Amino acid sequence: MIKIKEALSWQYKSLVLSLVRVYHSCFKKTDRVAKFTEAVQESTRKKIILLDPPEHGNLGDSAIAYAEKLFLEKIAKQADCDVFMGALTDGFDLVAPLKVLLSPEDIVCLQGGGNFGNLYWREEMLRQYTSKKLPKNQKVMFPQSAYFTKDDYGENALKRSIRVYNKNNSWSLFARESSTKTFFEENYPNCFIGYTPDIVLSLDIVEELDHSIRKGAMTLFREDKEKAVSESALTEVTAYLETVFDRVTPSDTVINQAVLLNQQKDYLFKIWNEMASKELVITDRLHGMIFAYITETPCIVFGNSYPKISQTYQDWLKDCNFIKFISDVSVDNVAKAQKELEKLTPKRLDLEDKFEPLRQAILNKI
Repeated sequence: MIKIKEALSWQYKSLVLSLVRVYHSCFKKTDRVAKFTEAVQESTRKKIILLDPPEHGNLGDSAIAYAEKLFLEKIAKQADCDVFMGALTDGFDLVAPLKVLLSPEDIVCLQGGGNFGNLYWREEMLRQYTSKKLPKNQKVMFPQSAYFTKDDYGENALKRSIRVYNKNNSWSLFARESSTKTFFEENYPNCFIGYTPDIVLSLDIVEELDHSIRKGAMTLFREDKEKAVSESALTEVTAYLETVFDRVTPSDTVINQAVLLNQQKDYLFKIWNEMASKELVITDRLHGMIFAYITETPCIVFGNSYPKISQTYQDWLKDCNFIKFISDVSVDNVAKAQKELEKLTPKRLDLEDKFEPLRQAILNKI
């Protein structure tokens, strides 16, 4: 049975979002939106707006928003400007007042991650709505993965995307993998195309963590449409880990509750400290791998149904000595990787210069 989301036409979705915007504007304008617009109005300096960080329970997305905030605050100190952080749930309410409050010299930044395409239509429609309503402002999209489905729905969405983003020269689109970079270059000739790692890899948090004692292993496995490893294989791997470690703790980067912007740091450091207390992490989640990297925790990574994990590993982390990617999941391969990892001292790569294109793209537009 075709999912309702996929069956709805792009035009119908646009109509639905238009009605939602009218409802929010007329009946549901929140205090948070009012405070945000008031703060922007009172600022006398140039402004950087981070428009759409989410507040759902995906801690990978929360980490992206947290890293973006720190990244932009460093730039703001250098450029003597102000940073304002909206929220995805308020995004459509914020665009209209920003059209009045912003000058052409102010910059609008959009959330990175893996929602560029037709799978996450709320995020995509907000970007396109922003493009339409704020044509004079330079817009920078933090590093993303792009994916359009190979059907009529995806093809129509791609045509619309190409038309919207190429309409003027106001977009800088950053890719976080080489395949997305190629896709952007082929389809968005009027945009500046950049290439940097996932912004969470810019975080330097290891000195803030308690990793004095590491004991046990942690698993972070998907339970959604991106899952590619069979349940039987994961059960066998977990059984092997239980013969090696005193305790194997199941966890996940997705929790079943909202995480508001002012709560993100607490939730993130909770899982980062939990991870830093382990001898080994095994995961098939992209940000499971990235969290292991920034906490300097030895990690075995499995692929999923999308190439974003394997490509992130190949593009940025293949030379990291404490991250092992396994494409053929078996107990033998896991055991081999685990024994190799237990003998070494984690050593992070120097990725700071990899983010320079993004930093310069924002600085050059202020």
